[in-house]
Amino acid sequence: MITTILFFASGLDHELAHSFVAIKYGLEIKQITLFLLGMGAHFQGNQLKRPGQEFKMAIAGPLASFAIAGLWYWLALLGMAAGLTSQPLFLVLNYLVFINILLGVFNLVPGFPMDGGRILRSGIWAFYKDQIKATKVAVWVGRVIAVLMMVSAIYIGNPFLILIGFLIFSMGSAELKGLIVQKKLEGKRVRDLMKPATNRDIEFWEIEAGFKVIFC
Repeated sequence: MITTILFFASGLDHELAHSFVAIKYGLEIKQITLFLLGMGAHFQGNQLKRPGQEFKMAIAGPLASFAIAGLWYWLALLGMAAGLTSQPLFLVLNYLVFINILLGVFNLVPGFPMDGGRILRSGIWAFYKDQIKATKVAVWVGRVIAVLMMVSAIYIGNPFLILIGFLIFSMGSAELKGLIVQKKLEGKRVRDLMKPATNRDIEFWEIEAGFKVIFC
């Protein structure tokens, strides 16, 4: 029970690190969701304006995981010094060291929208000065990694890895579409997107309203 709580606390620390950096750059934390494969922080507000901001936000999570792994390792060394090497507590600490290092390393895989994919996008964004182009490249790299992950998962018989690959593939594509829409709508007002009603439109609405009255 304690091991499970500390495991999820480690994942929460990872997401809070992302959140603190995001808040610094004007994003709001909508929620942190706990699901079968881990945790995810959801933000609302404008997109980050510069690639350096995205890099800092993306790298914060893995760095937090490595820092927590270092903390657990230090506690494990203290346990060894106290002669607790055969105790369950020492085994729990070693497990937490391993799981936090694994969490940090896995999130650095450049499969957008994972942390590594966002780091990749920030680098491409800084080079081309074009966020959409950088996102397209990062998404395609993520798709390749997702397909390789799913094929490998089928070979080794790991259903969770298949699910992770599917999520990387689908979520990256969804974020790209959302970014393109947001960029197209930047600086526009509702009336800019509306077209004036024609006489034909008005006649159609009057006929439709008449039918609704008849059949009410």
